Amino acid sequence: MSYLEYYFRGDMMPYEKDLLVLLLIVVSVFVWFFFLIRRWLRTTMRSNIPLHEASEPKGKAISILEKHGYDVIAGKLIVPIQIHIDGSNLSSRYYIDYIATKDNEDYIVLLAKHRQDVNWKAGSSVRDHFFNYAILYDKIKGIIYVDLSNNTIKKIVFQL
Repeated sequence: MSYLEYYFRGDMMPYEKDLLVLLLIVVSVFVWFFFLIRRWLRTTMRSNIPLHEASEPKGKAISILEKHGYDVIAGKLIVPIQIHIDGSNLSSRYYIDYIATKDNEDYIVLLAKHRQDVNWKAGSSVRDHFFNYAILYDKIKGIIYVDLSNNTIKKIVFQL
């Protein structure tokens, strides 16, 4: 049979089936490669929490966290920040009190500072106090705020 007879009957020639399978394989490899590269690009330095730089966890907050089912995996951690403004260089840092985990999810733990009151009924106040911590590391699920004077915790999770 000629190509025209196959074409008008709606059938494919035998080698066209092989080409279709090959095309599907090539497209699948490209899609897999795209997602692999995309995942690799999303893995940045901030995705890995530098636990090796943290101090040994100690203090009253550990027992409060454990009472609520959290496992403290790291103590105090200082995150340095370099700021460049019109050729001028500034430096600052974030202080993290602990890193805790629960259900295979990591949380930054901050201890309450009574000189920095948080208005828990205003989203802008919660955002201003905690959002920067939530985006420091990709693998952080949220913030655990521990109030030692009341032996309470608050779990803060931001959704974008």
